[in-house]
Amino acid sequence: MAATEFNDRATVSILKQQLIKAVEDAYAVAWAISRLEGRAEGVECARAARDAVVAGLPTTREVGNGHVESFVRSDGVAAAEAEAPASPQEMLLTILKESDASVRELQDALDDHGITVSPGNLSVILSRMNQAGLIQRTGRGIYRYAR
Repeated sequence: MAATEFNDRATVSILKQQLIKAVEDAYAVAWAISRLEGRAEGVECARAARDAVVAGLPTTREVGNGHVESFVRSDGVAAAEAEAPASPQEMLLTILKESDASVRELQDALDDHGITVSPGNLSVILSRMNQAGLIQRTGRGIYRYAR
């Protein structure tokens, strides 16, 4: 077996593991959403979670020669545009509009979206956003959207 072939197989194996982890994470989030929406645990919740994950998959547009032109999310936004990381402040506001969150949850959400912010810098960002009246500190390390 050539070294290149081994490296390709190793890379494919690693990518498959990453895909499995990403799908498991997406399913776990979809399951939590289903439970919060009031679905009972079991088949109903599992079906709703699976449907939510599938609905989040991009569709493809093809050009005349059959080659894939780009991926399009179900809301019509090109995947490349959708994956462009927002600023940490924008992402924090988006998260906090949905629900209150702890500093740890905010840090994890930023990391999940590929936005690298050190814990110290996150603290500064949250403090400034709080001073600006964009968010409110509701308890020790807990924040919510203020508007």
